[in-house]
Amino acid sequence: MTGLRATIIERWPRALPWLIVPILAGLLPALPLAAGSLSLLLALHFPVYMVHQIEEHLWPGGFRTYVNREIFHSPDPEAPASAEAIAFVNIVLVLIPLMLGAIPRQLQPGFVWIGLVMLAVSLVNSLAHTGLAIVRRQRNPGLVSAIFLLLPFSLWGLHVASQRLALGWPQYALLMLAALALHGLVAALIAAPWRHTRHAGP
Repeated sequence: MTGLRATIIERWPRALPWLIVPILAGLLPALPLAAGSLSLLLALHFPVYMVHQIEEHLWPGGFRTYVNREIFHSPDPEAPASAEAIAFVNIVLVLIPLMLGAIPRQLQPGFVWIGLVMLAVSLVNSLAHTGLAIVRRQRNPGLVSAIFLLLPFSLWGLHVASQRLALGWPQYALLMLAALALHGLVAALIAAPWRHTRHAGP
């Protein structure tokens, strides 16, 4: 593993607070207009989701260990959700699509659909955190920001999208299916190599 790659895998959560500050500073003048602007909401979604990632992976953190122990019932705290897998998911499958979805429609009209899918991803993610907490009767890493940040933000963003883009139930259904498919892809990417290794045995 190269030095740069290892550094990114280990330290990407520590960079999040330093990224949020300039992004919010840049958006600050437009914040009073954000409630009714789909473009601004999609731009705000980027730092909003970073706050959720900070709770999961930095302060207080513990998401990877929790997933391995409570979801996969693995005796190994480093598997199947390895540091490399978590970094790949959060950077390549979350942060990069959020950044693309934040590009104004005037520049790239098609990218708005990436932003809408990511709003649906946040909705599914917040419901998953909440449902898991109810079923297991315990807090999970990311629960607070999922309930009080991702859930209302994603619902409001999708509501504004319905007004600005005249979305109907078929479009909403496709967005939710895409979000569920992305969550399924993440689970498969994490679990498949681990299960293969377990079944192969010594």
